[in-house]
Amino acid sequence: MGRGRGDGEWKGRVVTETFRPWALRRAGPTKILGPRRDVVANVSDDLRLPCEVRTDPAEEQNLVVEWRRDGVVVDPSRDDRLTVDSDFSLHIAGALVADTADYTCHADNGLDRATSEPINVLVRGEHTCCDSFA
Repeated sequence: MGRGRGDGEWKGRVVTETFRPWALRRAGPTKILGPRRDVVANVSDDLRLPCEVRTDPAEEQNLVVEWRRDGVVVDPSRDDRLTVDSDFSLHIAGALVADTADYTCHADNGLDRATSEPINVLVRGEHTCCDSFA
């Protein structure tokens, strides 16, 4: 027995632990997949802009996906024509000429983030003369 603080003896216990081998797992990067396609639509069409996101399975609960229109966050709570589905697709019901813009999908899991290439949306009015989207 050894001496502890004070004038008495101290008793110690031996603790044994078994260590299990483990490997540090590198998290997969967050990615936005799929081909980007520009959209040409007419006024009142319903549009669907896809955003296929892959992230590390351990970080899925932290994943936040948002859409931006010309760099400004799209807020579906402010426009009842806009919804974001569970697969992160943005739906625009009854498209308006004012919906013409570049849309990007942004995914962030707290560790890393990804941004899609812009999807160019052109909504033509009833009297639009242009046949191509530049």
